[in-house]
Amino acid sequence: MRTVFSAALPDGRFTFAGSAAPPEVADLLHRAVATAMRAPKDFTCPALQVVSTGGTPLVVVWRPLHDRSDNPVGVIGFTSDPEFMTHIFASV
Repeated sequence: MRTVFSAALPDGRFTFAGSAAPPEVADLLHRAVATAMRAPKDFTCPALQVVSTGGTPLVVVWRPLHDRSDNPVGVIGFTSDPEFMTHIFASV
């Protein structure tokens, strides 16, 4: 893993730890949260997307966190080199 991140909802202000998050990652996450908050009851599943950062692929994985009423209250996730993900899928 390169970077781990989290955000509280609905504001969606992400904090990052580890390697600095490229602007492409922050943009992706802000768009994903904006889309999710338009239909919060549909924001239920983890997501994975590969973004290009400076011509290099980077895997971004995130999932919503829910309160006891099943409302999204946060997002957590991480970024990784593609090799990390191919290793996981090769093991399955």
